[in-house]
Amino acid sequence: MKENMLEVNDIYTYIGQYHILQGVSFTAKEGEVTVLIGRNGAGKTTTLRSVMGLNPPSSGTNRFKGRDIHNLETYQIAGLGIGYVPENQGLFHGLTVEENLKIAMEKNDPRTDECLETVLCLFLDQKTVLEKRGGIVERWPETNTFHCPQLYE
Repeated sequence: MKENMLEVNDIYTYIGQYHILQGVSFTAKEGEVTVLIGRNGAGKTTTLRSVMGLNPPSSGTNRFKGRDIHNLETYQIAGLGIGYVPENQGLFHGLTVEENLKIAMEKNDPRTDECLETVLCLFLDQKTVLEKRGGIVERWPETNTFHCPQLYE
């Protein structure tokens, strides 16, 4: 049976006076792909930001690999191995795509090259795109993405 990597249970999140998330729940299992789908304004970004602690939920729980993370600071959540790529991309435009990808990966992790190959298979058509500057890449995914290296263990 596959382990639950991420469990989001009944979270409610406000941004200012606005009640954005109301009872959101989902589970992402180890080795599987989980997708949040919805129209603009449905709360997809807020859900990811709530998991990362950037917009902490007012109630509900977030668990990563069985550990309660909803009261942790963002840097602590990231330290557990969850990464977040915001939809505004946050690219370093002077760096190549490969350099941008590697900057987001752990420097001393031997799985970095393996993870890079996986990203290439999932998101990019050709390895030639790696040499393009980050600011001019047309095929970069324009979505929010989590990076969980543990999925590849």
